[in-house]
Amino acid sequence: MNRPKLQLTHRSLVSIMLATMLLLAASHQPKGDLFSKGSPVGDSRSWAVALADLDEDGDLDALVANATGGSKLWINDGNAAFAEHEQRLPNARAAQLADIDGDSSPDILLADWSGPFLVWRNNRDGTFSEVPQDQQFGGAIDMALADLDGDGDLDAVLGRSGPDVILLNNGFGVFTDTGQRLGTSISAEVELGDMDLDGDMDVVVDGWDGDGHVWLNDGAAMFSSNYPLTGPDWHVNGLALGDLDDDGDLDALLVSSLYDSHQVWLNNGAGLLVDSGQRLDAPDGYGAQLGDLDNDGDLDAVVIVGGEPRIGIAVWMNHEGRFVSVHIEAEEALGRDVALGDLDSDGDLDVFAAFLEYRGGFQPRPNRIWLNSLY
Repeated sequence: MNRPKLQLTHRSLVSIMLATMLLLAASHQPKGDLFSKGSPVGDSRSWAVALADLDEDGDLDALVANATGGSKLWINDGNAAFAEHEQRLPNARAAQLADIDGDSSPDILLADWSGPFLVWRNNRDGTFSEVPQDQQFGGAIDMALADLDGDGDLDAVLGRSGPDVILLNNGFGVFTDTGQRLGTSISAEVELGDMDLDGDMDVVVDGWDGDGHVWLNDGAAMFSSNYPLTGPDWHVNGLALGDLDDDGDLDALLVSSLYDSHQVWLNNGAGLLVDSGQRLDAPDGYGAQLGDLDNDGDLDAVVIVGGEPRIGIAVWMNHEGRFVSVHIEAEEALGRDVALGDLDSDGDLDVFAAFLEYRGGFQPRPNRIWLNSLY
């Protein structure tokens, strides 16, 4: 018996392609709740968190900057269970883990609002040794690291209540003040990235009085202000950079406080960030991170939020450059910072969030982990 030949029209082909795309997208969506809450970590007035493999066992450990009781190192067992390291560290409100001496192991950097900028070298035997600095740099609210002068090592920008400071690394973890000062306002967040696609690292800052800037690098760590970032009445607590619209340049998620909506600003490729009009609603934001939470190839957003009512984290998924709220997780505390990484070694990005409490003053509060349920 002769069977009729299957005739596929252009419309049929388009319908099949769309259905296939929807099925593939659905296969990448997390099943059930997006995150499950893990165990609490510590109980301090925590302000910042950084992740790296400190003991070279293949999983991510944590450095938490605490305002009281000393900053802490937390060693991961590979399943997101963290044990406190014996290393004693001072109080701080900004923290980074990065290789500052070229030995491929993460070192410790801390800064505080009223204390000095401090560095500890990883001895690769489970201990860390302080690297004396020739100069003292204090009063930092935030810091960011990148190779600013093109010599192959990581330099630092300190975001301060006042002019920001550029520090150059000698390759062994000793930093020198260039004397250059950026801005005059309170820089709540500093991020570094190649904003104008010229091959060097630029500085993006924003802060509590809304006087943000993109500072363009000439390739030798000399910066010129290119564009203002926000208006004069917008109180910004957090900032994250990433390619949000898949056009090859770095855009910005600006996290607002005082119950204003968070905003997405898009880069024109030359470092000019323009308000896209997107508004992400969640109260009183602080830290923010961008990462591919659902493994679909684009950057999603996690913001740690506080205010009233207290809310722990808010998550938005990126759908072709538009963000959709998918998860808000309550935590009766004031969130300050958030980091993304695969904490339980299952191949997806989890959340480590730094918390404190405010009851007439800042009080201790356990940090929290949320585990991604994608896999």
